[in-house]
Amino acid sequence: MSKKHPEHERNHGRNTFAEEADSSDDTLKEDFSSWESDDDTDNRDSGSTFEQDRARARASLEKRRKNREWKIRARKKRHRQIILKSLLAILLAVAAIAGILTIRRQAKNADQQVSRLAQAAVSSNNVETGSISASEAITSGSAAPEEPQAAVTVTPEPVNQVSLVACGDNLIHQRLYEQAAARSADGTYDFGYLYQGVSPFIKEHDAAWIDVETLINDVYEPSGYPVFSTPGADGQSLIDAGFNVFSLSNNHVYDYLGDGIQATLDFWNTKRDQGIITTGLWTPGDYSNIPILEKNGYKIAFLTYTEVTNNDEPADTPERVIYMSETDTIQQQIAQARQSADAVVVSCHWGVEDSHDVTDEQRAAAQNIADWGADVIIGDHPHVIQDGQWIQASDGRQVFCVYSLGNLVSTQEQPDELIGVMLDCTLSFTDNGNGTKTCTVQNPRLIPTVTDYGEGGTNSHTVLFSDYTEEQADAHGIRETNPEFSLEYIKGVLETNISSDFLYLDNPLKDSAAEGN
Repeated sequence: MSKKHPEHERNHGRNTFAEEADSSDDTLKEDFSSWESDDDTDNRDSGSTFEQDRARARASLEKRRKNREWKIRARKKRHRQIILKSLLAILLAVAAIAGILTIRRQAKNADQQVSRLAQAAVSSNNVETGSISASEAITSGSAAPEEPQAAVTVTPEPVNQVSLVACGDNLIHQRLYEQAAARSADGTYDFGYLYQGVSPFIKEHDAAWIDVETLINDVYEPSGYPVFSTPGADGQSLIDAGFNVFSLSNNHVYDYLGDGIQATLDFWNTKRDQGIITTGLWTPGDYSNIPILEKNGYKIAFLTYTEVTNNDEPADTPERVIYMSETDTIQQQIAQARQSADAVVVSCHWGVEDSHDVTDEQRAAAQNIADWGADVIIGDHPHVIQDGQWIQASDGRQVFCVYSLGNLVSTQEQPDELIGVMLDCTLSFTDNGNGTKTCTVQNPRLIPTVTDYGEGGTNSHTVLFSDYTEEQADAHGIRETNPEFSLEYIKGVLETNISSDFLYLDNPLKDSAAEGN
């Protein structure tokens, strides 16, 4: 049965009621007339009987008429109720839609107002203790709000983590500072080109650590292997590239003896107002100074030790390294760092040069350092990459250790010395409620880099492996002596020596963009 439109039903109902009423009256009249006509011709017993029958007939007809009228009225009433219910449902639906639209409009207006207030507050420096009043946030020339606005409190979400990146050896050979001199137009040095390929990723991190393998200073003339002195301009280029933690403890630290130590300390002291720290040198006999970088409200201690130095410790050195054999001092420093900071990062200049193999001595030292309280252990010195691993400390903590990051920049001439990795991880903190915090290392990744240069070491610079092409590898200057060097060769070195649990070959910048970092 087909459904009719409600308006059609209502019109149709009104016509039917009128027709039925007229039809009922006509039918009753016809029935009564017919009964009277028949009665005239019928043989009735008496007049009284006739009158009684006629009265009964009239009563019956009247009853039928009233019954039909009642049915008609009931039907009309039922139709009216249906119509009223339909109208009520329509009105309720319209009201609901109007309410939703009003709420959405008010929410949109509120968001826009908050945005305007926040922008105005930032531009006029009217933010005090996180609160912005509406009157302060309205700038000249802007329209006044239609209604008085309540004060808006801008409360940033608490950040309970610190991002960390660590890079390998910054080894400035002669060709690198000569290249930097050639790139400068004012007779100084421009090292910026060296780091352009990795700087965007470095700058994404709160803490950025690097091993400064050479003495950076403004006193000595530049020199390369075997006794290194690097112009101070390289230190500034490292800061400009995003680094803020500089490890000074390595085998070349005594290349210029005590005067060299003083020269490099003087240089770095002029840069501390840029938010950087150095680690790895201490006043003899006083190891209580724990270098700490504070980020997002959390304190990160950075300690650095070396296995060897190329020269004996100078008697006149203003500050000295701590050798890895000084285990009591190292244990005491880590314990003190745990009291002073929320996390402890320890770096070790150790291992065998040009070897991908981790020694038993490295593993034993790493276990001790983890047991003593380190959260992250960073290795350097071999100039080639070595694997990373989780180490379970004696108290049950999981400590991440990478045994060697390889080189970040150099013009060394072995293919594997041009392949490095950067440690990328997150230090996440949990408040224990008693004034202490627990640090958890999350998502450690080893991101590969390649140092690229042309014939004779020209145009040296370091790039992300994910950005490196087969064409660049085929044109690399090292192929003059090592024709096997290729993109496939680099990938093979990485996959052979770094666990797949940690090796990250994709572009980390695209990954960060997808996450909204």
